[in-house]
Amino acid sequence: MHVVASGTVFDTCHAPANERSASSSAALALADGTLLASFRLGTERESDDGHAAVLASRDLGVTANVCSPSTPTAGTRQGCASR
Repeated sequence: MHVVASGTVFDTCHAPANERSASSSAALALADGTLLASFRLGTERESDDGHAAVLASRDLGVTANVCSPSTPTAGTRQGCASR
């Protein structure tokens, strides 16, 4: 593995109340260079309102598109990757 950047994938400080806790994260780099990040969002780590979120980025995490229909605040999110 070669680490090319580090930073925050999803900043819960600016998220709606039902997405203020992120846990169970995973990341995957696809052959075409797309980065996928997945995690569980909810009001708390094991709350009943938890749902899966999957973000896809083609610019090393600078921006990411939500690609999971269970995420209520779907759209483009700004990343916080530093190089």
